[in-house]
Parts: sequence; structure tokens; C-alpha cells
Amino acid sequence: KALTNRYPGTSGQATAISFASVWGTFQSIGWRSVLDIGDEAQCYFDPYSNYQDCWRYTPDEAPWTAALIGGLVGIAGGTVISRATDPSAGTATMIQFGALWGTWFGLASGVLADAADDGLLTWTLLGSDAGLLATALTSAQWDVTAGQAWLITAAGLAGGIGGLGLDLLFEVEDDKTAVAIPALTSAAGLLAAAVLTHSRSINGDNGGRFGSLGSLVNLSGSEWSLGLPIPQPTAFNRPDLARSHQTALGVRVPLLTGSF
Repeated sequence: KALTNRYPGTSGQATAISFASVWGTFQSIGWRSVLDIGDEAQCYFDPYSNYQDCWRYTPDEAPWTAALIGGLVGIAGGTVISRATDPSAGTATMIQFGALWGTWFGLASGVLADAADDGLLTWTLLGSDAGLLATALTSAQWDVTAGQAWLITAAGLAGGIGGLGLDLLFEVEDDKTAVAIPALTSAAGLLAAAVLTHSRSINGDNGGRFGSLGSLVNLSGSEWSLGLPIPQPTAFNRPDLARSHQTALGVRVPLLTGSF
């Protein structure tokens, strides 16, 4: 408490420092595993047959040490950078979500590239780095708000869930296709929401010609607006299963909503 009273910070700085500790921990644990940092060699030797076999193993303390160091470095780095740049709450939130989405797209790219084990983890870590760097370079110029950042992420999540619904609907069995579909739909949700919210920030937050992100056309009272129709998984009754009261999984795409 005394430290925070002496060095007061903004909500953007607090968000940046908090996420930096988590991101530093994740990166440190991941790269330790990829590079085998802290692993030790152990050998077995049979004096009767002169047989020797050696292997490497990870001591129990190695991941914990990496997590501790990464978290502390993240806190220190986040504190220095946030105090030097003084990011807004929206910018810090956008960078946080950018790193998380980069992690997901890095993982998906690794699956599509047939990566496995350390290779897949490397794709994931690099994706996280790329996402953080990309949003750090663009969000400050955009002057995004925290609400816009959350809205963009919500649209990405909805798009990803819609993609998973398509996987189930079409009974996709190929692993690459099953990952590619939600990756593409989540990217589409993120991009569409970013364009719409950016346009709203330019035109003002009073609605303009963009409305809800839930359906294509929205009617509120006497005002019409356009939005983003986000696919939503839903259960519906199939005609051939009506008598047995069974339902099937499908995807609903809202085209029109209204409130009077």
C-alpha cells in the first residue's frame, strides 16, 4: 500500500503490469520447455556388461524457477514500459487480448503446419509474441477504449464458437479442417468487430449506421442500423426426429432484430 501511494498509477498501467506478469510467466515456462533449459543428464551404467544408457530429464524445480523468473521479469518490464508510455485502459486491454488471440492463432497455425510437441509450443509462443507486438503498434494509434477491446474479443469468441458449431454440424473429422474453421470464423469476427467499432469511434458512439453485432439489420424504435451477423450454435427440431422429440445441432445466423 505504501508503495502504491508513493507511486500512483493509472488503470491502464495496472492492466499492463498485471498482464505482463502472466505473459512473462507463460513465455518463460514455454521457452524453458522448448529449449530444455534446466534439464539434466542422468546415466545408467552396468559394470558387468559395460552397458551405459543416458537420458535427459526435467527436475521438478525447473518449471517453477522459470515461472518465478518470468513473472518477476514481466512485472518489472511491465512497470518500466507502462510508466514510460502511460497506456490508456483501452490500449492496455487491447494489447492483452492481442497476445491471447495471437496465442490461439499461433496454436492453430502450428496444427496446420503439422507441428508437434516442442514445435507446436514454439508456434504458440511466437504467435503470442506476434499478437502482442501487432496490437501494441496499432492500438495506440487507434485510441481504442476498453469497451471496444472487450467487444472485439466477444465477437471473436462468438465467431470461434460458431466455427466449432460448423465442425459439429458437418461432422468434420480431419484435424486440420476442424481447427481451420474456428480459426477463420474467429478471425472474421475479430476483423468485422474491429472495423465496426473503429467506424463507431470515428462517427461517434450514438449509433450512426452501425448497430448491434448480433444481427445484420437492427431496428430500434424508428432507427435502422447495420450490424455483424454472428453465427450461433443452436439446437433445433428436425422433421424426421419430431416424433421422438429429439433435436439436432445447427447454426443460427440472425439477420433481423428489432425492439419497439
